[in-house]
Amino acid sequence: KRDNEYIAEKGLATIRKHAEDFVAKRLAPAVIPNDGKQTPMRGHPVFIAQHATGCCCRGCFFKWHHIPA
Repeated sequence: KRDNEYIAEKGLATIRKHAEDFVAKRLAPAVIPNDGKQTPMRGHPVFIAQHATGCCCRGCFFKWHHIPA
């Protein structure tokens, strides 16, 4: 419920921008010092979506989508 309220308050455009920023900072860099631990399980709707789609870390990205780091 809290995530739905947050999305309604911020709007999808803002949530999409947050998602782009999180992926750019947490998944795309060449070196990720805390890979596997960088995406919390809660706290933002995008974090939930990243875990639900295997896009939370490079390990899950490879395991789910067979895309090497």
